[in-house]
Amino acid sequence: MDLSVLNYLIERQGYLLSVFEDRYGRGCVAVLSYKRAHLVDVEECLELGDLDSIPAYSYLTGIDWLPIVFGDNIVDALEKLESRLSLVPSDQLNRSSEWGENVTSAFDNLIKALNSDSLNDLLC
Repeated sequence: MDLSVLNYLIERQGYLLSVFEDRYGRGCVAVLSYKRAHLVDVEECLELGDLDSIPAYSYLTGIDWLPIVFGDNIVDALEKLESRLSLVPSDQLNRSSEWGENVTSAFDNLIKALNSDSLNDLLC
């Protein structure tokens, strides 16, 4: 399994990786961010009750460039994340690029919605 893009982002760009089991049986979740709070908050959002986790799940899976994927198991999730990341142009694979800033903004929007109890607003 080639995880060269994932390795580059973690080893050279300071990104962090979290892989955890989805509580609703959708397999394993793999998410990448350079802010530890994003990883914690994404997991928290996906562990909320049904009515809150549905808009969070829809938001996170509806952005095809966001570094979060669901896989059948850990290996599948990592392979899917690598595949998604390999579509990002190499000059964008850093936190100060347009892609990096958009990833940060997307996760920040999720956290803001979580903290203001307005997860349903993410889908509007």
